[in-house]
Amino acid sequence: ELRAVGEVMALATKRRTRVLTIRGDYGIGKTRLLVEVERRLRKGGYNVGWQMAACPPRGTELPLSGVVSMIQALCGISDGDSESRVRDVEPRLRALGLHTEEVAATLSVLGAQTGAAPSDVSFVLRNAFVRMISSLAEDRLHLFAWDSAHTMDAESLAILDYAVNKLPAARIVFVLAARA
Repeated sequence: ELRAVGEVMALATKRRTRVLTIRGDYGIGKTRLLVEVERRLRKGGYNVGWQMAACPPRGTELPLSGVVSMIQALCGISDGDSESRVRDVEPRLRALGLHTEEVAATLSVLGAQTGAAPSDVSFVLRNAFVRMISSLAEDRLHLFAWDSAHTMDAESLAILDYAVNKLPAARIVFVLAARA
């Protein structure tokens, strides 16, 4: 399994966006494989970005839950963080190239009260998410992994599909670990 992940990463370094699904029954070791990939990347000192998020247990019922969980991981935010903590990530979002409307939408889904949140958060967040991951993958390979991806909502899957189609020549690997 580790060799297969390495082969997908090698293809992605040639600026070819990849999607890797890890499927298996409950308790088979999907999460353990993700943790081991992260450990080996860190231990080997590879110049590879790694972000891992877990989809919430009832994520299929929550719009944008999969994308929001990854944005939380990217920003170092957890559910229940104070509004001031959430607002502190605004400079990071701007550094990733997000426009004012995208920053407002991102902060609102992270839990900050923004009076300027757009009416179609899903559309704006889709563009913000693509801009974030594109910015991160400009200078090196980046892996974005979702554990429990079988609980990801349809809107988040649509945003991932959009990202794959929008960034076909990026050094990005989307890893989805889900039950069979």
